[in-house]
Amino acid sequence: MSRTRAIFGLVRCDEMDAKIRFVFAIAMASMVVANLVGCKKSETTDFDHPVAESPAKVNDDQQGAEGGRGGSKGVAGLPPSALQQYYACRADEGSCNRDPLVAASPEEAQWLQARGYPTPDQIKSSLAASTESLRLAAENSGSLVDKSLYGQALLRDGKYRDVVGSMVDSFVREGNIYGLYLTSDAYMQSEELMNPPLAMAYLRLAYLAGDSKAAGVLEAKFGQMTPPERAFADRRAADLKKNMAPDGSWPRP
Repeated sequence: MSRTRAIFGLVRCDEMDAKIRFVFAIAMASMVVANLVGCKKSETTDFDHPVAESPAKVNDDQQGAEGGRGGSKGVAGLPPSALQQYYACRADEGSCNRDPLVAASPEEAQWLQARGYPTPDQIKSSLAASTESLRLAAENSGSLVDKSLYGQALLRDGKYRDVVGSMVDSFVREGNIYGLYLTSDAYMQSEELMNPPLAMAYLRLAYLAGDSKAAGVLEAKFGQMTPPERAFADRRAADLKKNMAPDGSWPRP
């Protein structure tokens, strides 16, 4: 009997061991399955739902170029009647009659934008922008106003040769008359390029190209020029007109 009990006890132990092994096997299998499912889920997540990249930081030059700070975007496409207010007279009538940046009619305001003349507000706003951002804005928009604002920035930076090169090119290719004002300024402000008669010639060229108000600026800035210097400026302006814009004439309304 004791032997039978002993054997029965061993069987019970074996059965318990088997049950334990069976439960343990099921648990292990469940863990394996869970791991496989987790791996599959992570693989699906990685490929089907990639982690979104954080937005790239936009630097000031890119922002200036895209935002058009001080550039043409604020007034581009406005009807002439709405555009005129941006070129409105802000001083006495006598001064405004001589100011090349003032428009007395919607048609004149439209002409100013088309020929590269920035509004006073655009000039003021551009002072807060870097030269590089203005360069990018001019390249991206193709606007003559933006190119003139870039030319003014070069002038402030003392890059006078770049002013002459870029503004003369803009006039020859696209009729940017305001660029001739900046070219004239470069020949007056640069110690290296200083040449008042040539500066006068470029303003005279602006007059020949169609800007009637350039005559008043000529008198105000070069009224003390000697007759020989005036004669030289006139001849030089005629040569420039012939070589740079023989058929280019855009009369100011």
